[in-house]
Amino acid sequence: QVLLRIIIISFLSFINFINISQILKIILNSNVLKFLYLILIYFVISSIWSVYPLWTAYKSIELLIMVTSLFLYVDLEGSPFKVLKKLMIFLGTLISLTYFNIIIGNPVNQYGIKQYGLFSTFPIINPASVALFSLYFLCLINFLRLDNIKTKLLFIFSLVTLFLSQNRSTLISLVVLTILYALFHKNFLKLRFALIIAPIFFIISPLRNIIFTYLSRGDSNYSLMTLSSRTITWAYSFSTMVKQSVLNQLFGFGAFAGVRFKIAPESFFSNLKNVSIFSTDNFWLDTFIDNGILGLILIITFFIYLITIIKRIKDYRFRWFLISIFVIFMTRSIFTTNIFYRESLMFYFLVSSVSQFPKLLED
Repeated sequence: QVLLRIIIISFLSFINFINISQILKIILNSNVLKFLYLILIYFVISSIWSVYPLWTAYKSIELLIMVTSLFLYVDLEGSPFKVLKKLMIFLGTLISLTYFNIIIGNPVNQYGIKQYGLFSTFPIINPASVALFSLYFLCLINFLRLDNIKTKLLFIFSLVTLFLSQNRSTLISLVVLTILYALFHKNFLKLRFALIIAPIFFIISPLRNIIFTYLSRGDSNYSLMTLSSRTITWAYSFSTMVKQSVLNQLFGFGAFAGVRFKIAPESFFSNLKNVSIFSTDNFWLDTFIDNGILGLILIITFFIYLITIIKRIKDYRFRWFLISIFVIFMTRSIFTTNIFYRESLMFYFLVSSVSQFPKLLED
């Protein structure tokens, strides 16, 4: 796997190098990309003071190369809609592979993986990813409109897959999106009635115990109260971080390294169930530890700027699709850390859509 990754990164580096003039043109023509690359370069520079300089440099440069390759590819395609189509085909293929692996019993399970919900062991696709891909498809269906048999079948398939995955953070994102659509989307105002009925139904319905059992996934009350031990991790991590020097709090311990090599071993390294040894399972806390207060300010400002640009998209349905993707990432940022990681293809698609295609924006 390491050798394959090195080969892929080396190949992408070569492609980026021979297209460097086009890449610079893409970046310099967009304020959004200038801002994003400021953050990515900050990640690379943080290797200077990182607790593990080589790891920070490697992960940051790898991310920089892969993101740049994506933006170059989007530019060559010439349309965000072409890219979106291919991206959704790719994600759909991963979901199909998950079902295929489940049908044949996940025979390739060299790590002895045991998880709830839908998951695949080859390739390794966890329930959270399956649920997230399904939610992307639900957002896509709203963009395409639910007016033919194909989109209706895709809607049913995506919804069933989402619920079979049993991933709570993604279900929370679905609830947040439903509320947002009911309050602000002109085609979903009828959902406001459902917002009133749903809590009442949950309280008085005889199905509430079944719903609670589904959501609990067999976890104890203690595990539920601590959000699968996340609150313990957050408390220990924050407590350890505030005891560090002012410089460490200001600049962090290095991108992708602070939590993994400093805070985790000192404050919450554990073999207990659900306790991560690489992440706090909170994007904002991870950012504070890895990149400091300065990194937090940069990223928060970037997100505020990004949503103001998204709101300028002319096409109403595409605007809501991008808003939905943004809301999903913001909601899940409370429980996960995968926004600036190489796996976040949809996040970088969102960025490319509002930065590389100015004709989509209102003046």
